[in-house]
Amino acid sequence: MTLKKIKTISWAKAIFLLVFSHNKLIKHSVDCAIDREIRSASISTYLTPNQEYDLRSKYNNLFRDSVSRIRSSLLRAFCLVLLSIIAALSSAVAFNSLSINKSSILNSWLQYGGIGLLLWATLGRAESEAETFDTGSLPELVDTWVYRFLYITGSYSLILSVAW
Repeated sequence: MTLKKIKTISWAKAIFLLVFSHNKLIKHSVDCAIDREIRSASISTYLTPNQEYDLRSKYNNLFRDSVSRIRSSLLRAFCLVLLSIIAALSSAVAFNSLSINKSSILNSWLQYGGIGLLLWATLGRAESEAETFDTGSLPELVDTWVYRFLYITGSYSLILSVAW
């Protein structure tokens, strides 16, 4: 393989490929990684077929795992958001059917509390240094659980404030 120029793709196209054609995203990522290695002079500008095969295998596995984790994470997040919406709407219907009125003070608490929880989750996650080598350690799992709990609870609170 000789050195060739790899086109960069826009963020919109990358997201489109992530959702609708993840194999093309993986292939492009592999090509970019090999190109970056060649350009950084960590390897020669000419690869033998065996060298190219080894590099492609290494990067293909790496990016396939990465893209798979991103896709499954987005799907789980979508399901959790949907669950939060359904729970808040169900609570609102139940409160309305029981003739429980929402005061303006309670509405404010729901809104400020929801925003506070969402910010807490987001900022706590951004400051988190729990990542380890295996990405499945107990501190990482706890970090994920706390993040999801805060995010779902905050979303529920905001949706309930609107729906009730």
